[in-house]
Amino acid sequence: MYPLELLRLLYAPALDQALDLEHRRKRAAAPPHSHQEALLHHSAVFRRRPSTRKRKPAEKERRSMTEDLKHFRNCQSLDILELLQELKETIEAETDAASFSGRLKNEFTACHLVLNERFAAAEKGVPAPAFRPQPARSKAPKGNAVELANIVRLIDLHYCWCAGHRPQQNAISAAIFGAEFDFDAAHRFTRSKGKTLKKLELIELHDTFGPQHCRLGNVTLLLDTDRSSQRVFHRARERHKIDLQNRSLKAGVDKREWADLLAIGTMLKHLDIPIDGNTLKQMTSLIGRHISDRPFRHKEKYVSACRKLGLDVE
Repeated sequence: MYPLELLRLLYAPALDQALDLEHRRKRAAAPPHSHQEALLHHSAVFRRRPSTRKRKPAEKERRSMTEDLKHFRNCQSLDILELLQELKETIEAETDAASFSGRLKNEFTACHLVLNERFAAAEKGVPAPAFRPQPARSKAPKGNAVELANIVRLIDLHYCWCAGHRPQQNAISAAIFGAEFDFDAAHRFTRSKGKTLKKLELIELHDTFGPQHCRLGNVTLLLDTDRSSQRVFHRARERHKIDLQNRSLKAGVDKREWADLLAIGTMLKHLDIPIDGNTLKQMTSLIGRHISDRPFRHKEKYVSACRKLGLDVE
């Protein structure tokens, strides 16, 4: 059961708006995808054009947060990621506060919390929050930008806890990141004033990436250098995708996998982190890509991709 403070945050007075997403919910009962289908499907989510569908009028029924969590825990991760893409498009398409309220806000939060839980369970193909569909900061809904930012911060804190971050140096961090994640304490933290660096110091993420590089997986709780590293990754991935499309490769080569590995290598260089099998494996997990349980296989494929494109191998 999730605490009353979180329920109050999610049920703040606002106009109820609902998406016509029943076809997404029906897919939850469909047979699981194969791993190969999963990767193709996950990549397609980020290539789709913005939806132009008109939403149906607001529904009277609204599930509680507990009911939403129960519902999405029974859904496939790929369907949750696709739903997050639709929620992102809806939030960005609307300019009024109603675009982030009611059922939409509940589903947005529940989807991320469930994916955080699955990331903690090391489920293959589940990315960290920063590599999931997220509303652009520049397109936050008018009147609800602060609330959206607070929800995303709470999701980031929950993700850090799921990634194994357990600071104990001060009362604030110890309260949030205890044996169980404390949503009440996290809620208070998200609404507290202060600069990002000071907040990172309070939760002991200012001088370390923490387990699983959890600062890099955040949307909000990160430094400017981390944010620039995320941009470096996305730009490098798109560039390498184009380069690899113009190359003749063996039939068994997964060009998207190679593009991800090359982009990860570029980001690790930007962060001055050694490129080895372990760091490549950690970062592929961060972006939701599974290559192998053996770190050396990541390095082998990275080296092959670098040599094919004539790049220096670290």
